[in-house]
Amino acid sequence: MSNEPKHPIPPADATRLAGGAYRTQIVPNRTRVAGAGYQSILATQFGVPSFAGRTERYKIGDRIGGQYEVLAIHHGSMGVVYGTFDHKEQLPRALKTLQERFASKPKMRDLFAEEAATWVRLEKHPFIVRAYLVEKYDSQPYVITEYVRGEEGMGVDLQAWLGHPRLTLKLAVEVALQIAQGMQHAVRKIPGLVHRDLKPANILVDNRARAMVTDFGLVCATEVEAGTPAYMAPEQWRGESLDPRTDIYAYGCILYEMFTGHRIFAAEAVEQWKSEHLTRMPVAPRMLQPDLPDEMEAMVMRCLAKVPGCRPQNWDELVSELAAQFHRLTGQPAVLDFSAYELDVWSYATPAIRCCN
Repeated sequence: MSNEPKHPIPPADATRLAGGAYRTQIVPNRTRVAGAGYQSILATQFGVPSFAGRTERYKIGDRIGGQYEVLAIHHGSMGVVYGTFDHKEQLPRALKTLQERFASKPKMRDLFAEEAATWVRLEKHPFIVRAYLVEKYDSQPYVITEYVRGEEGMGVDLQAWLGHPRLTLKLAVEVALQIAQGMQHAVRKIPGLVHRDLKPANILVDNRARAMVTDFGLVCATEVEAGTPAYMAPEQWRGESLDPRTDIYAYGCILYEMFTGHRIFAAEAVEQWKSEHLTRMPVAPRMLQPDLPDEMEAMVMRCLAKVPGCRPQNWDELVSELAAQFHRLTGQPAVLDFSAYELDVWSYATPAIRCCN
């Protein structure tokens, strides 16, 4: 019998996700219960609320560096992303930089520069948003990345899909497999890499329902509590050494949300999230989604083990298991051949970029 701590069953509506409005709950008068648990801790360490006082240097219609025409602007906790059209290359591009309130802080600029270098090193992969290079404009560094267009009527990141009827079990398994392959590639390119902030907001979903991991911004972070509370592994909260199994815990939280349509815990404040992640196990997924196969529930719960040694030990293991799950579910082999995913840049001409912290 497992010695993992158990979690009492909360009222279903306390954790239910609401599709296109991820921070909006179905229960009346509880429209912001996700709150602080879904904002980056690193952003709040500087004493500024994550979504307060946001400013940007450029407006719609401006040209960054005389080359990139701004078509859309999106904010995360720390960053701002400009969806642009590159008039030199005649291609859509996204330019990410720090929000003005962080750009003046040397620590944040250094972290951003390290992020950019790491991200560029990952090179091209169908399930990772590609970062091409870093440029400076007005003394401010920008990471230039590929431009991702979301599905019609949906947001461009995975948040909008959670709890939505369009996220069928088959599609959820496909998305899960794509995320795992993206992380598998990242760890192969940079052995030991830890994303530290894997969450639905950092997974874009393009107009072919293809998942792409983005924002490797905390890979180089050394802060004890760098991450987003709703997805932070116990060892992150304790300030212990991290490895790829830390991301696998966060991945388990994402799988739980995709497969059940519910948040893993009914926490609100950061300290509540910390306590839950350290001491509780979530409700078994099949209690919320009875149609979920037993094997998939078992995989999710292994990812959520409090002890890293009890989780899947690497992304290779998860890719193999998910490929087998997909075959059992559909009767078809999982497509692991990347040749079918070559980018058609002209399909990304509509501005629909989302910033992820």
